[in-house]
Amino acid sequence: MPAIKLASIAVAIALGRRLLLSVSDPRTARLTHRMGFSIYQVGPVMEYHGSRAAYRIDVDEVVSGMTLDAQDHLHQLVDAAKRRLTGLNSQGGDGTWCL
Repeated sequence: MPAIKLASIAVAIALGRRLLLSVSDPRTARLTHRMGFSIYQVGPVMEYHGSRAAYRIDVDEVVSGMTLDAQDHLHQLVDAAKRRLTGLNSQGGDGTWCL
C-alpha cells in the first residue's frame, strides 16, 4: 500500500495538483494517516458498500513529512510520471489520463 500512495502523490505533483480528495472507509484513512499522509475527514461517514467518508489530502504536507530518502524516490516517480504524461499529451492521449 505505501507504494500506491507514493505513486498517487507523484502523479498529483506531475499534474500540478496540490490537493487530493478521496472516499474511503475510516479504518483505511487511519492507516493512511499512520503512514505519514496528512489526511483530513471533510464529510460525514455514510453507508456505501460499507462505511465511507470523504477525505482531503494535502500534497505539500505529505511531501514535507517524508524522509529525504523517500523524497528522492518520489522525485524519480514524478519524473517518470511527467515523461508518461508528456508522451500521452503529445499523442493526444489514449484515454488513460484525464488531462
